[in-house]
Amino acid sequence: MTQADWIITARDGLLLAVVGSAYVMALLRLNPRLFLKHFPPEIRAAAPPTTRGERRLGRVAGLPLGLLLVGWPIWSSLQLAARHPDAGPLALGLNAVAVFMAFNLVDFVVLDLFWIGWLKPSWAMIPGTEEVVFKPHWRYDLMGFGIGAVVAVVIGVLAIGAARWLA
Repeated sequence: MTQADWIITARDGLLLAVVGSAYVMALLRLNPRLFLKHFPPEIRAAAPPTTRGERRLGRVAGLPLGLLLVGWPIWSSLQLAARHPDAGPLALGLNAVAVFMAFNLVDFVVLDLFWIGWLKPSWAMIPGTEEVVFKPHWRYDLMGFGIGAVVAVVIGVLAIGAARWLA
């Protein structure tokens, strides 16, 4: 991969981070309870369980996000393969991993730690739990980041497979 390719990878990662984070923020604004399982344990314990309708809405609203988070890095790697037909599987996989990890990093630092953990905007809090005192759970958020890193590797493998299948 050339320096220009890494710049394109960074651009694709930045775009995924911005679009994906904006979508997550829009869903939080729509109904923060859609993310109940992602809130600290104190909040989850104080909130009533999600309803059947909320779970259904979460699946419907989460599908475009899932497709975006999986599809964008794969698309980016397919574009790399088109620019460099001789690109090896490692380059294609690393590209997809890097693009996804840009979102994962922004989700961890900006959304989890800064926005929800520190700023705690009232509209993003679970209704009925506004008075619950909770400290940022670095370990919990870091575990989510680690899971995202594993997902990034899986997406990298999928990108390699997609590039080879379409070649």
